[in-house]
Amino acid sequence: MSMKKTLALMSAAGLLLSAVPMTAAAPLTAYAVSNTETGPAGANATWTLNKDTGVLTITGSGRLYDRGWDGYKTVDPFHMWDNNKVKAVTISSGITYIGANAFRTYNTSPLTSITMPSVTEIGAYAFRNTTLLNTKIQNHSKKLGIINNILVDGSKASGSVTIPSTVKSIAAFAFSNSEGTSAALKTVVIPSSVTFIGQSAFSYLSSLEKVTNNAKITKIADKTFEFCLNLKSVTIPSGVKTIGTDAFKCCGKLSSVTIPNTVTSIGSNAFRSCSTLSSVKVGTGLKTIGSYAFYQCVGLKAIDLPASVTSIGYEAFYDCSKLYDVTIFSKNCSYNDPFNGVTRIYAYPNSTAPATFGDRFVK
Repeated sequence: MSMKKTLALMSAAGLLLSAVPMTAAAPLTAYAVSNTETGPAGANATWTLNKDTGVLTITGSGRLYDRGWDGYKTVDPFHMWDNNKVKAVTISSGITYIGANAFRTYNTSPLTSITMPSVTEIGAYAFRNTTLLNTKIQNHSKKLGIINNILVDGSKASGSVTIPSTVKSIAAFAFSNSEGTSAALKTVVIPSSVTFIGQSAFSYLSSLEKVTNNAKITKIADKTFEFCLNLKSVTIPSGVKTIGTDAFKCCGKLSSVTIPNTVTSIGSNAFRSCSTLSSVKVGTGLKTIGSYAFYQCVGLKAIDLPASVTSIGYEAFYDCSKLYDVTIFSKNCSYNDPFNGVTRIYAYPNSTAPATFGDRFVK
């Protein structure tokens, strides 16, 4: 094909193209970027977080999930909101339980308000490091006002606390000062509505002086009042069956305790190093005393143990340097070297005491 024919064809093609009308470009569609996240908060509850306002709304009913805690969201039973962005929380009526670690952060969170009208129970560490709630608690120096009937971070509480009658459960570590915060809590009144108090609930509160415990519980949990160095008075409610391990360990100012007839077991180290404990009244239902239960109670001079006692653990009363008189009414008790050598034992001649204690036995 000659150069002239080629140019002619190209020219004709150009004319044809110019004769065809061009289609206008389709308009672009604007899609709004969602500013909310949502997910399941419980078996019958849902959470929604507005990322712009920082408002977290939880709707539904019943209990919220407990949140795992090792710094990773992978341990959560559901996709968790980012606590570092939550400024306000609204929990709808119908939600009764806030899960453990629900709003906990490693650092101080920006949470400034919360509404929870029907919540009656809060899991351990649920509001740890929430400045709003801590500040509100600290500002009530004489009589603590409890937000919506719930004390949400007792580790920062001060003054006197009367837990309201709507509360049924006090979570483990609820008031504990084990992390070294500046707690100044002095007195606590626990109502009869409470049916559970978790481990270490009041531990390491060096300022705590008096606890009036009317709770309908069956156990003083392990370490409940451990290292409450200035605790002078505490009530063990009738109905309690077990005093747990380390329950009152190192309560150095506790001078007397009455153990009700319902108690059958005192755990190991339960009253260890209660250095000013001078009076222990033991109820008629006690069966076992754990190892080191009254170890280093140097103020204790005498104690009567009822006929119901069947076992006294290893060094249960060792290093009680002033304990000279122990009266044992039980005829069939087993002993694991519980007393110092200077202690005088009063017991029945036909009991197991004479064979165990030899010349320390006094009829």
